[in-house]
Amino acid sequence: MRRPFSRIQLRAAVAAVAALAGASTLGGSGLARADDTPVDYLQINSPHAQTFNDGDAQVIYIDGPVTIETDRVKLSAKSAVIWFTPVQGAALGRQRAEIALIGEATLVQDDITRTGERLFVSTIVGGPVRLSVQSRESVDLRGSPLYKIATDLRPAVLTGADVRNNILVAEPTPDDAPSTQPTTGPATMPSAKAPVFFSGGNVQTTRATPDGKIAVVLGGGVLLTQRQPNGDYMELQADQAVLFTTLTEFGDISGQMETVQDAVQSAYLEGDVRINFNPATRAGRQVGEQRLRAKRAFYEFNTNRAVLTKIVLQSSDPKVPFPITMRANVAKQLSLGEYKAEGVTLTTSQFAAPSYSINATRAYVRQYQDPDPTVGPRTSYEAKNASFRTFGVPIFWFPYAAGDIATNAYPLRSANIGSSRNSGFGVQTTWGLFESFGRAPPPGLDAQYHLDYYTDRGPATGFDAKYKGGELAQTTKDAWNFQGDFTAYLIKDHGTDNLGRDRQHALEPDENTRGRILWQHQQMLPQDWQTQFRVGLVSDPTFLEEFYHGEFDEGLPSNLSAYAKHQTGQEAVTLLVEYQPNDFVTTSNSLQNRFVGDRGANPNELGSLQDRPFEVDRLPEIGYYRLGESLDDDTLTLFSENRVGGYRMNEGSATLLDEGFQSGTKRNRYSNPGIPSLGYTGQSEDWVLRGDFRQEIDYPIDAGRFKVVPYVLGRYTGYSDSPQDDPENRLLGGVGARINTAFWNVDDGAESDFFY
Repeated sequence: MRRPFSRIQLRAAVAAVAALAGASTLGGSGLARADDTPVDYLQINSPHAQTFNDGDAQVIYIDGPVTIETDRVKLSAKSAVIWFTPVQGAALGRQRAEIALIGEATLVQDDITRTGERLFVSTIVGGPVRLSVQSRESVDLRGSPLYKIATDLRPAVLTGADVRNNILVAEPTPDDAPSTQPTTGPATMPSAKAPVFFSGGNVQTTRATPDGKIAVVLGGGVLLTQRQPNGDYMELQADQAVLFTTLTEFGDISGQMETVQDAVQSAYLEGDVRINFNPATRAGRQVGEQRLRAKRAFYEFNTNRAVLTKIVLQSSDPKVPFPITMRANVAKQLSLGEYKAEGVTLTTSQFAAPSYSINATRAYVRQYQDPDPTVGPRTSYEAKNASFRTFGVPIFWFPYAAGDIATNAYPLRSANIGSSRNSGFGVQTTWGLFESFGRAPPPGLDAQYHLDYYTDRGPATGFDAKYKGGELAQTTKDAWNFQGDFTAYLIKDHGTDNLGRDRQHALEPDENTRGRILWQHQQMLPQDWQTQFRVGLVSDPTFLEEFYHGEFDEGLPSNLSAYAKHQTGQEAVTLLVEYQPNDFVTTSNSLQNRFVGDRGANPNELGSLQDRPFEVDRLPEIGYYRLGESLDDDTLTLFSENRVGGYRMNEGSATLLDEGFQSGTKRNRYSNPGIPSLGYTGQSEDWVLRGDFRQEIDYPIDAGRFKVVPYVLGRYTGYSDSPQDDPENRLLGGVGARINTAFWNVDDGAESDFFY
């Protein structure tokens, strides 16, 4: 355990406070809530539990033996009530767990064991919460005697009774009334100023201050907490601290005047200092939290002014996981969220070497919540000797700079520098469209543009947009929801495409200006209707495979398509229209489809490099489905799939040679994309009417551990035309059975010398 401050150390702290307070131009940082080191998990074990909601809290009510474990503590009791509430301002979905243990309560942490009839424990859970019970019910038990006792214990968490590794423990008085006494210091008396609660491994009082006032010296891990009447909550943590009070006599501590908590005016903290400020929710809106780390700090509680050294400030939006971060060598906090600083770095990155930042020798920084809730926390700055840097390298320099940085409104979203075999050295940047004009994206719409350059390719630009919205009809209460995205990319390409080992390694595109456009939209309509639209245009046959390889391998075709569906229960009606306007295929699956059936019966004769792949157009296709419908009082199950439409094999103008396939790669034969799955039996360039009807009836049987499903099916497919210029009809019938089961076994006698 760290030794407490000596009188010499106290005098050093007073001298350090004076030195820090006298600094002329200082840099600053803000405040946030502790919650930096949550427990990794929380495991609850009990024979049975009840769950219900109480306001914003989810409650687990256990009236029976219970054990609770985290990665730091183990709790047990005869019964317990646990409240889970979201941590306001936390960006990672963290929860506060408040645990009331009633009856033979025990807490074990490291080598410390605490027992009592009742204990209250509060902590932040950053990982999963697991509830292991034999039975669980959803019953509202807010009126039960056990819940009343637990609720009376709950306010004890606000007293800051005892903190070890961010685990807050309050041991109440024996009666049912909640305790308001922390383990250090006397009872809190009413006061106009919010009291400062404190705890530490070692506590001493002394009057060795220059003005003769009493000071409290804390060591062994220090926690200071203050909650303002408006709900704002602040925590200060450090290895050791000195609290400066207004008390002049030791008798005042136990008298009826001010208590020590009410008399604390300021504090000097040293060693891994963390100051965390979590403002209360105002006007139904969450305000961003602030977190600060420093080596040393002096804080005035009445004025919210502070002097700090080697600080890191983070101000985050509750809805956005990437906070604004400010680092400074020395800082003076003028008020909450307002600072003067020296040696400042402002960035939206949390890395020590951010990808982009604004650096200054001196700066004035103010953090506040923008009136527009979509913007989030905003940081205004005025900087002297400012430079814009990328990975620590200065790019621009200004003798004076001023501006704003907002979590949601900073123009540069990402910057990447690297090299590749096909493109050479390149720089890729992504910028927010609305942020570039100093505005936050409107609700439901986000747009960004790209500015790129590749040494072996050339300059490129792109534009992406995502949107969503909807409304609820006042009369029918039907939803009109929609969402979509738009992507466009254009490059002035003077390079070559390299598409694989068996393809041409330097395939030159026909045009230097290359690109693509893709728009996809989905609309939910009343009366159980939904529609989807897609418009995709591409400049040349190999652009997608070169620049959007994943989409080319696994994505949908870039074409013109429209789809509509009406579904109620097990019944659905669909309408599909697809047309390929690009004059070449746009997915890897379609490369193998080409007309080779008229080349002979030899299956090894797959065609030549002059074969042209095709995609299938549908103008239109109408479908009717009945899936899993019950027949004969749920004895039988019907599956019916019916499709009728006009189809055409839309052969493109690009050949396999244009796609980069070459000869002499496999036993003196040309490389090919595989055996065709369509078009092998011939071709029909005209529109063909096709009908496909499949019916299946299942008879499920429960045979103990086995599930047996006998079935009978029939299928008819008809074509209005064929390669032989005659209609084609196909009929398929079949019977069978599907059998499945699941089995497992646990061998308690199995042992392993390796894992045991």
